Amino acid sequence: MPRPGTEVVIVDDSTPGGPSLNTGQAFFAGKTATAAAMGEVHSLKQYTSAYGNRTGAADMYDAVSAFFQEGGGTLYISPAATADAAGVEPALELFTYELGPGQVCAPGLSDPTVHDALLDHVNTTHRCALLDSAGGDATALSAEVAALSGKPGVRFAALLAPKISYPQADTGAPVDIPYSGVQAGLIARNDLLANPNQPAAGNNGVSRLALGLAEDYTDAERETLNEAGVTLAKMVYGDVRTYGARTAAGPDDENWLWFANSRVVMAITHHADAIAQTYLFRQIDGRRQLFAAFEAELRGMLLDYYKINALFGETPADAFSVDTGAQVNTIDTIKAGEVHAVIRVKTSPSAEWVRIEIVKVPLEVPIAA
Repeated sequence: MPRPGTEVVIVDDSTPGGPSLNTGQAFFAGKTATAAAMGEVHSLKQYTSAYGNRTGAADMYDAVSAFFQEGGGTLYISPAATADAAGVEPALELFTYELGPGQVCAPGLSDPTVHDALLDHVNTTHRCALLDSAGGDATALSAEVAALSGKPGVRFAALLAPKISYPQADTGAPVDIPYSGVQAGLIARNDLLANPNQPAAGNNGVSRLALGLAEDYTDAERETLNEAGVTLAKMVYGDVRTYGARTAAGPDDENWLWFANSRVVMAITHHADAIAQTYLFRQIDGRRQLFAAFEAELRGMLLDYYKINALFGETPADAFSVDTGAQVNTIDTIKAGEVHAVIRVKTSPSAEWVRIEIVKVPLEVPIAA
C-alpha cells in the first residue's frame, strides 16, 4: 500500500478486539452468462438477476448455487471476459483488499496459469484460495500439487479434487460441479461459529445436497494425495464430505501444513490491520503510551482467538506475544513517523488421525484404567 497507510506482513519469524470481519465470505471470478460489474450477491436469485442463468456459464452458476445451498451468505462476483488467466486476472483485481478476508475461487478453472493468478491474488490480499484441480488419477493429481510447491500464496491455498455430483438448481438432475463452490459454502457455514481455525472437514464438512463424486480413489491413493497436499472429498456413511485439511504447500513446508491455520492467520491479519487503521495519524508520545495502547489492543484481539482455541498453548503467553518495545519502535522509526508491532502466534493444528485401542480382557482379570 502507498504511504500514508498501514501494512501487515506475514512471516515465519519475527521481522516485519476490533471490528467483526466476515471470514466466511467468498469471491468468485470467472465467466458469467451476462457481462456486468463486480458486485455482491446473497442468493442465487440475486446472482441470476445480475449475471444471467446457466447457459454458457455452467461452472460459475453451479458453484454459486452450491455456495448458497451449503450455507454461504455473502458472495462477490467478478465476471471474466474469458475463461482463462487473461480473463481471470483483471477480474481478480476488482476484489480489492478493502473488501476483507474470505475464500477466492475461479470455479471450474484448473489451468496452471489460472491457479497462479489466484495464488498471486491471495498473496497480496491475505485471503485464501480454493483451487479446482484438473482431476484425473492419483499420479496426475500428485503432479498438479507438486507444481504448486514454493509458489507465492500456496501457503494460503487448498487444491480440491474431484468434481462433486450435485443436483442442478433448475432441474434437480445430477451434474458434476466444481468442488470450490461446495467447499466455500461449507467454510461459510462453519464460520458462523466464529472460529476460522475449525476445518470445514469431517463432520464439519458434510455436504447438504451432494450426491456423489465424479472420481474416487483407493485408500492408499488418498493417503499419498493427502500427504502431498490435495484436499479430497469422500463418501462416508452415505454422505459426501470434505476429508482433508491441508494446504497445497506440501509436507516440506511444515509450518504451513494446515489450511485452517492459514485461515486463522488470514483473519488475524485483517483484524490487526483494522486495529492499525485506528492508530494512523495519532501522535507518537515520548512516554510510549501510544505503543502501549497499540500493544494492548492487539493482545486483546489475539486473546479472543486464544479463547476459542484457535491459538495453541496452555496459557495465552504460550500461544501468542505482541512486541512494541524499544527494539521494535526505535528512535529512527519514530523519527520516520512509524508505529511497529511484532506479533507471534502458535496456531492449533487439525486432528487428522484418531486412534482407539480396544483390549479384550479375560473374565478373571480386573479391568484397569
